[in-house]
Amino acid sequence: MAFFGYCRTRYDEPRRSANDHPGSAAALREQYVVTPFRILAIDGGGIRGVIPTIWLAEIMKTLDNPSPEQCFDLVVGTSTGSLVASAFSLNMKLDECISLYDRFGPIIFTQDALGYYEKWKIFDKFFEPQYPAINLEDSLIKVFSDSTSLKECKVKLLIPAYDTFSRRMFLFKSYDDSTNDLKVWEACKASSSAPTYFPAHIQEIDGIRRPLIDGGVFANNPAILGLAEAIKIMNKDSASEFEEERKIVLISLGTGSLQRRIEASDAEKWGPIQWVRPLIDVLFDGTAELSHMCAQHIVRTENYVRMQVSLSGVSDDLDDATERNLSLLKTIAQDHLQSDDGLRQIDQIIKLLRN
Repeated sequence: MAFFGYCRTRYDEPRRSANDHPGSAAALREQYVVTPFRILAIDGGGIRGVIPTIWLAEIMKTLDNPSPEQCFDLVVGTSTGSLVASAFSLNMKLDECISLYDRFGPIIFTQDALGYYEKWKIFDKFFEPQYPAINLEDSLIKVFSDSTSLKECKVKLLIPAYDTFSRRMFLFKSYDDSTNDLKVWEACKASSSAPTYFPAHIQEIDGIRRPLIDGGVFANNPAILGLAEAIKIMNKDSASEFEEERKIVLISLGTGSLQRRIEASDAEKWGPIQWVRPLIDVLFDGTAELSHMCAQHIVRTENYVRMQVSLSGVSDDLDDATERNLSLLKTIAQDHLQSDDGLRQIDQIIKLLRN
């Protein structure tokens, strides 16, 4: 299991390549097997968050359900990924988390029964968020309670949001005194408040009412954010300097890659209204791909696993919480676990978390 202190490093038996000169830098780096720093990153994706939840549940089941701090040093989740990451970091049962998407998905992604958009205000839907914040807030409070704070997490948890007031990212951290007294549901709501879908989450910090929106606008795949934060935690200047003391292990769980095409004829003629929703998808998907590409070039291949699946034959809408679509999303997640790629990935993940 991983060593979770940051003041010393545990070394195993010496190892040295036969091709390395005993005094070379390469030989010194390879001389010891360094304790890994394990990062878990979970993408945003609305209702599609059920996919990485199923994968994470399978990983933990295969490991005989250890506590989160026995497996990871840092967990980071964006938007719906923040909900999964928080539940995991609080040592909640992941099988129950899967059912939360069935229970709360249709509630969160529904318009208020009392008439959130009255018929006589039909055009207001173009000028207001599609869904009321109260359904999302109430659901998150039921999941995490109104009193659970970030500092109660069993493992370091990082949740990104974007502060539209200061125009910079805002990071909820369970291990930072400036944010660890904040409530888990607040962090998840802020990170899940996707523009046009939900109103911004207002968080009063330092006497300023800060409007926080979905962290997916800059880190829908938070793998690189997690890597950067790990380097900061270890007080290092670079990944290479980091790996002189701790080996980086990065496990990244996606929520499905978009398959819906935007035809040339549409991309040429669309204006602001037509581009609003597709642009959000493009933005979220684009940042996720960029994060994956960077991780591939920073983390050693054998220490990086990105689980992702095509959303062919299923709705890729963030808010399609219909019973049929949820069933299809679960099937896609389970089918991937039984595929050659999925079996290979799970095997690699288990080896990385057990070593």
